[in-house]
Amino acid sequence: EWFGRQVELTSQRIELEMERGKSVLAGFRGFFSVHGTKVERSEFTKYTLDTGLRKDFPEIYGFSYVVKADDVVLREVRSKMSGELNKLGEESKMNSEIIASPDHYIVNYLTLKSSKIPDGTYGFDLSTDPVRVAALTKAQDGGEIVASQTITIQGAGKPGFIVALPIYDGGGVPGTVEERREKILGFVNAVYVYEDIFNYIFPSEVHNGSETHIYIDGDLIYDSIESEGHMEEGAMKKTKKSFQVFGREWVVELSALPT
Repeated sequence: EWFGRQVELTSQRIELEMERGKSVLAGFRGFFSVHGTKVERSEFTKYTLDTGLRKDFPEIYGFSYVVKADDVVLREVRSKMSGELNKLGEESKMNSEIIASPDHYIVNYLTLKSSKIPDGTYGFDLSTDPVRVAALTKAQDGGEIVASQTITIQGAGKPGFIVALPIYDGGGVPGTVEERREKILGFVNAVYVYEDIFNYIFPSEVHNGSETHIYIDGDLIYDSIESEGHMEEGAMKKTKKSFQVFGREWVVELSALPT
């Protein structure tokens, strides 16, 4: 039936969009696997420009490279970062806050679709956020791409999530969890704002005659109709489909509007 097909098409749009982001992260993984920790800031910037990320992926808020570091590596990373940013006259974008933690997750490189990097972003330690750390740890141990739970995206100030892909010393994915923890260098992340991604996925005409709800892990994330436009519960026929995207359960629910 029509509603069943629409639910299937909506689910496919979401899955294809996530695959687009995954392909970019795979490219970044290859880039960092070749260069390791020797990637220069200028090389990262050139890579993002050469691959047209800002132009070709407007639905993705940004991409970042996050270094996993102990206290010794943290000092080395931030020292190099400070020198690079000072040369560029962008020292205000540096964050030097010291966090007491056995492991640090430092935002080293970043590109945003707006091209404007907020102050205090580089050097920011993600270990302050248990939601981000949980996603990065799961990606590290599993050797696979992982999506975080909902977070507030820095700079945008809106809800969204990150998708993280681990980078290991020597390239590839080590065979055991112990080896992955030992050889982890960092993570390449795609940063999504819910509002941006759903505006990109759903042209306005998609919702003609229907209301679309998107749930992620049981939470309502997207509603195609403002709350005051809702009909009474039970007044509409509903069709839905659930599927997994990078470790999170998405549910697409389509409701028929009365004519």
